Amino acid sequence: EVTGERIRDKIAASKAKGMWMGGIPPLGYDPPTDGSRTLKVNEDEAERVRNIFTRYVAIGSVHSLQRDLDACGILSKLHVTAKGRKLGGLPFSRGALFHLLRNRIYLGQIVHKDQVFKGEHVGIVDPDLFARVQRALDGNARRHQTAADTRVTKAPLTGKLFDANGEPMSPTFSRGRSGR
Repeated sequence: EVTGERIRDKIAASKAKGMWMGGIPPLGYDPPTDGSRTLKVNEDEAERVRNIFTRYVAIGSVHSLQRDLDACGILSKLHVTAKGRKLGGLPFSRGALFHLLRNRIYLGQIVHKDQVFKGEHVGIVDPDLFARVQRALDGNARRHQTAADTRVTKAPLTGKLFDANGEPMSPTFSRGRSGR
């Protein structure tokens, strides 16, 4: 228990200094090769990231952006493990696009839990562009249900049914004159 606590504290302290603490590097960056904890910019991938951000601002919808990137053949980062196993290199899912568009690492920042620190790596997305994308994402966010909607039964098949185009089907509810 004490060892685990010390490791967690060490990771938190390292992230507070702006160090990248490992894992699969995000699209646009390569892992450090010089023994440091600083991500290296991969220019080809960085241009792809900037293109995704710019396209989102123009399109305004993650769903449409996903279809657009798929049509253009733009794929996620390909990562080869030490054992030679290939990960990624696939069309972007909507969830991956949401994560990419919200990822503060592209501003040159490191996030630990709810805290944001200046990273040692170079940001690859212009802060103004990043801010416009965040505003657009916030504006398009689906609103959470209100207290009046809590009486509605949850739909157990949400996220499990898809139409002919592969888009998720969502439940709808209606009320009669009596409000039921």
